[in-house]
Amino acid sequence: MRRPLTIGLVLVLLGLVGAPGALADPVAFRWSVPAKLAGDGVDGVARKVDEATLRTTEIEVRTCAPDPSWSLDGAPVTPTPAGRCRARLDLGDDQEHTLVLRSEGEEASATVRARDLLVVTVGDSVSSGEGNPDGPSVLSPRWLERRCHRSMRSGAAQAALALESGSTRSAVTLLALGCSGATVPRGLLGSYAGIEPDARRGPLPAQLDEVARLASRRMPDAVLVSIGANDVNFGAVARFCVVVARCPERRFDPARSGGVAKDPAAPTAAEVQASAIAGLPERYAQVAARLRDARVPADRVVLVEYFDPTHDEEGEVCAQALPGIDRDEAAWAFSSVVVPLNAQARLAALRHGWRFVRGVQDAFLAHGICARGHDRWVRRIEESLGRGSGLSGPLHPNGLGHLATAALIGPVLADATGVSGGTDVAQAAGRPDDEGSRVAWWWLVVTALAGALAGGGLAILAARRRRP
Repeated sequence: MRRPLTIGLVLVLLGLVGAPGALADPVAFRWSVPAKLAGDGVDGVARKVDEATLRTTEIEVRTCAPDPSWSLDGAPVTPTPAGRCRARLDLGDDQEHTLVLRSEGEEASATVRARDLLVVTVGDSVSSGEGNPDGPSVLSPRWLERRCHRSMRSGAAQAALALESGSTRSAVTLLALGCSGATVPRGLLGSYAGIEPDARRGPLPAQLDEVARLASRRMPDAVLVSIGANDVNFGAVARFCVVVARCPERRFDPARSGGVAKDPAAPTAAEVQASAIAGLPERYAQVAARLRDARVPADRVVLVEYFDPTHDEEGEVCAQALPGIDRDEAAWAFSSVVVPLNAQARLAALRHGWRFVRGVQDAFLAHGICARGHDRWVRRIEESLGRGSGLSGPLHPNGLGHLATAALIGPVLADATGVSGGTDVAQAAGRPDDEGSRVAWWWLVVTALAGALAGGGLAILAARRRRP
């Protein structure tokens, strides 16, 4: 007979300890800022600068106090009901206010603020989310901006989503400007047609001009930057090494299709890359100067390190990163492109007072394009074709890779915007990789065959070009 009594007493005690609402002041209330990027994210994604200037001024209050009355800075207000024990209140601006609740002769008060953080992303294909459309489809993928292969699945966008999810006291507006294929002169400082040009819509304006136009009306809380890979010919080098044997020592012209130089006196790929790396500091300096002209504080600029696609699940250099690229060429690409690119990025962040997201290269050490199964964080050819990214998607982070990158961006972004939560923000949100989302099974078969044919074609081309 004692056991039921004992269990009953334990449950009562647990109920008292675990139900703070039963002991709390009946007029107490909680408040939060409604999320904008969560769910479909429609309210939080700005498609153009004009939309990014609009701030949220609304908070949500929660209380079950009977017959409540409210005042804001001493003036009576009436929140709009939003469900059981919930209501919405428009504060009119994003400044601090004193909100008071009165019920049955008692009152509770709190300092409230509708904080709306503005995060802007600029840069290249890593910033845009290349290879990862929001709606995968072989024929008609859904992008935020098709000309740029821009999506919410990028690490930068996922970090912004995590920032919002990590704090109930702020919402996030995201203005994504990154564009696949962009460089500092073509994309950031100058106009750019995009990776999928649209003659009807014309070229996209320079990304940093858009940042400057925005900053004249509303200063961003953070500017996430990923730039430099195309400035050191990352994609061009990969294509060149597919079709040319011993590519570091062969004559290389990154402006030509395939990269094979016509001039027998042209510099080798190793020489071209050394020169491109040497030119990076000046290009980063141009970015810094443009941001200074726009009066964007340097400590709000966050430069993100680049990933490493060249290693397998054991951390060894890929025996075949792409058809035609052997282990020696992949090792050269790592040591002569990836490593010095990131070294220059770190120096640029230090030189210009930017925040730097480090650890991305190391995080990918056992997750490159030749890693097996879920250890692989890099897109392959057949996957890119199946998702609607064509041949521009391979060798970019996949969904898992972007989430891993977002986890590293999150704490730095939280610090830049003054959101409490620190490292907790990194794990607060993130879309699952969902590689098969909205892709019919028969299209997977078709694109797998197409990928095999594309890979085979590259291999044949490589074999022909490699003949002495």
